[in-house]
Amino acid sequence: MKIDSFTANSLDERFWHLIAATMITLWFYILDAWVWFLPIVSLFVFLLLLPCLLIATVACLFRRFRTFAFKLLACIGILFLGIVAVGVTNHIRNDLPRRRAVKLGDACLAYHAKYRHYPKRLDDLVPEFISSVPAAKNGILGEDDFFYAPHETSEPFIYYECFPPFGYCYYYVESRCWEFLD
Repeated sequence: MKIDSFTANSLDERFWHLIAATMITLWFYILDAWVWFLPIVSLFVFLLLLPCLLIATVACLFRRFRTFAFKLLACIGILFLGIVAVGVTNHIRNDLPRRRAVKLGDACLAYHAKYRHYPKRLDDLVPEFISSVPAAKNGILGEDDFFYAPHETSEPFIYYECFPPFGYCYYYVESRCWEFLD
């Protein structure tokens, strides 16, 4: 086989499975990590890949199916990398609003120490205690804001929608503890 005999079509025929796996991986990464914020498609793909991985591993034992099995394992590897990327991204995206809520809570405590009452709105903290009220989450479809309840209970709390549309994460300012409610 000559090197100059390779064309774009022959490369596409040889690597179409890797291209397809990469495109599927990008698709579910964008959906799961930046639109839904939940590993919905990733979990489905992972459950589908487990039997394929078993079949490909067994097929590697037989010389007749070895080439096909290696191609299948390469595709599975790309998809697993995508699943890991979704998991890491979601972990970072879920940790960021928690840190932001703690900073807002600290600013509320500083406001309370200075004025002897809690602010009525989070915007009252700007610019003296924080430069601006941050968004809870940023995504392709927009931003999700923090909500603040200064006097609904004995202690003020900050909350945001952490698992849309199923639940909210609450940060209690004075006790500095978290609670999840759906």
